[in-house]
Amino acid sequence: MKKIFTDTGRDSIVVNNLRMLDEEESLNYLNIKKPFLDKKEYVQKINRKYSDRIKNYLKESYTVTIIGLGDVGGNLLLGLKLLGHPTIESINIYNPGKERGMRYEMEMNQIYSENFDVDIPIEIISEDEIFNSDVVIFTASRSVPDIGDEAVDVRKVQFKGNSEILTAYVKSAKEKEYKGLFLIVSDPVDLLCKVALERSDGALLPSQIAGFGQGVMFARALYFSKKMQVNDFKEKGRIYGPHGSELIVANSVEDYDDELSKELTQVTVEANLTIRKLGFKPYIAPAISSGALSILSYLRGEATYSSQYINGFYYGMKGKMTEFGFMMNVEEIPEKLMERIEDSFDKMVSYYDENKTD
Repeated sequence: MKKIFTDTGRDSIVVNNLRMLDEEESLNYLNIKKPFLDKKEYVQKINRKYSDRIKNYLKESYTVTIIGLGDVGGNLLLGLKLLGHPTIESINIYNPGKERGMRYEMEMNQIYSENFDVDIPIEIISEDEIFNSDVVIFTASRSVPDIGDEAVDVRKVQFKGNSEILTAYVKSAKEKEYKGLFLIVSDPVDLLCKVALERSDGALLPSQIAGFGQGVMFARALYFSKKMQVNDFKEKGRIYGPHGSELIVANSVEDYDDELSKELTQVTVEANLTIRKLGFKPYIAPAISSGALSILSYLRGEATYSSQYINGFYYGMKGKMTEFGFMMNVEEIPEKLMERIEDSFDKMVSYYDENKTD
């Protein structure tokens, strides 16, 4: 694969759209206005300031550490245990409350059947051992709003507290000179990815960090599309943007319907509130769809939704990890949809700038 160098942008990206060669890094990378490069001519675009640190994260199998065993972390652990073979060699777990860690170590290691390959060992580790693995998954959370407290964006309200927790672990990753993947599942996913990159002071590469909150948003949009009889959403539907109120749902990029897409967006974004009104915290689908399933797809080099670094921030998109860098899913995006995507990105950036803490 041919390599080219730039002075801006993420550390490494696979160029599969001529726009990526002609323009500075932006959301326009997702939008084809010129032909694809021929697949035989894919290019690895490398930011010069990272060129001596570029790393291939794709492996046959991985050791994984999960930080936090709350509702999401516990269910994500279960999903990886049941579905992770042969991608996951072993799973280390760390939780500040020792009894919870002991409970999960016993229960997960007691899941076995001779008819299913689920023999992935689960081990409790100390805080000092967290970054001794290929992949670290951050699911810790300081607090989740109580049932009945839905007056604000439930995801955003966790930003300050979770940023403080995350910062401590980023500092540890920096001290350990961590070279693996640092994947974030805690809310607000996209904003916390940005926090992790900034607080690492250059110790972590943009490609080391990715967020996983979009998988469940696509799954929710698919759920509602069936109820609304949007029968081709599974194949033609798309989502873009943060795991939160700025998410964009498109019924299709080929036959885009702006009104229908906005309706789908609203019910998808508010789906977590619907569960909360029933008296439950919505964590099962996020832990499995955004967590276990999306992360396994990512580690296997398969296309999936995740939050990826672009134009200085992390933003939800579809794509896959390759040995040469991240490859975005690109296609011709209708003008009205592109306007919505750009507005979504701008609102996310504004929220971050107004609410970030030192």
